[in-house]
Amino acid sequence: MMFNLEHENHRYKVYLNTPELGVQHCGTFQIREKGAQVKGISFKYNRDYIEQPKAFPIDPALLRLHSDERLLIDAEVAPGFLDDYLPDEWGRKVLTNFYSRKERKSFDANKISDMLSVLGSSRIGALSIVPYDQEEPPEYIGGAGGEKLEQAELAAQQLDTGDFESLTFDDASLVFLSSHGTGVGGARPKALINDNGIEYLVKFNRSTDPYNMARTEHACLLMAKALGICNARSHVRTSINNRELLMQERFDVVNGSRRHMITINALLKEPITQRDSGLTFTYDKIADLLAQYSSQIDEDLEQLVTQMLFNRAIHNTDDHERNFSLWHNGEGYSLTPSYDMVPTLDTGSYHAASFGYSAFPPKPSELSLQPIKIFGLSKTEVKAISEKVVSTVNNWRAYAEQAGLDEENSSKVERVFCA
Repeated sequence: MMFNLEHENHRYKVYLNTPELGVQHCGTFQIREKGAQVKGISFKYNRDYIEQPKAFPIDPALLRLHSDERLLIDAEVAPGFLDDYLPDEWGRKVLTNFYSRKERKSFDANKISDMLSVLGSSRIGALSIVPYDQEEPPEYIGGAGGEKLEQAELAAQQLDTGDFESLTFDDASLVFLSSHGTGVGGARPKALINDNGIEYLVKFNRSTDPYNMARTEHACLLMAKALGICNARSHVRTSINNRELLMQERFDVVNGSRRHMITINALLKEPITQRDSGLTFTYDKIADLLAQYSSQIDEDLEQLVTQMLFNRAIHNTDDHERNFSLWHNGEGYSLTPSYDMVPTLDTGSYHAASFGYSAFPPKPSELSLQPIKIFGLSKTEVKAISEKVVSTVNNWRAYAEQAGLDEENSSKVERVFCA
């Protein structure tokens, strides 16, 4: 691809690390920038990768598996797979502040090449992107060791309040704290930790949280597991700087390899500009994507309906496009286990994802009395799912007690439930 010499051109290798393929250099992409503005992107799969029987597209909507170079001349922002890979807003804030001080030069949080230059090797998912002139394959590091938890928690407190100047922990701890992309992290301080051989996504309580977030999310994960929509084990760690945090086992890790993930947000981007569409986000759109890309459509649609009703029942209104993902399971794409499901205490807030022409997903108790067909599931199937969601959420107190949530927080959360 020929780029205008007046612009900055950057070239990268894209690697995958999956159980079926191992570490593979799957493709190459170039980006042309003018300041923080994207002026053109190209991507090409490696022929050696394409010829493998287990090869798959890293973005089934945008980058179908073929040997031709895909030119995204009109792309104005990072394409979907890259948008998923880059840090979220909190991570960009951390990285630009930290590296500007460390390197004594300016880093632009909105410039893709700047962000790629400071990312570490500890990530969610199977992708790793490195400079094209790097000869060695990237390392897939599971995160900082468990002995770093106190340092990471202290860093989370300081960074969450914008206190960059008084950080006292080592450089690596900060990088591990901030250098994974969007997806399953949620909009809060988090870290990747490898503790006794188990890889965790760690979420930290904030002083501004309306309730004990760690124990509440742990209780919600227990309910989600009972409903069959989540398989990630979790527990709450106590006495970390006299605070608590949620340790959630990473569901993308398989014997040291990773499952490749792509968010619904990435799959819904405008095909030409790669901008977010700006259209109303609905659960129906997720179902449409599953119809196009799922390798286990029946199971995925059942999970989607269950997750939709569960989100309504616990008043999780943060059900936006990045909180749903597909992963490649070795045979094809399917829904990942559900994640980031916690109640919103503002009873007047709308859900990020609507249903049909309604601003809210259906209420499960109403569907159990008057079921309708949803996403191809029969009335009988919808009724059974609705009843199970109602029964599970009505048993909240047992899950809250199992999670160690106290009476005050349990009651505060339960008041917003609408099963």
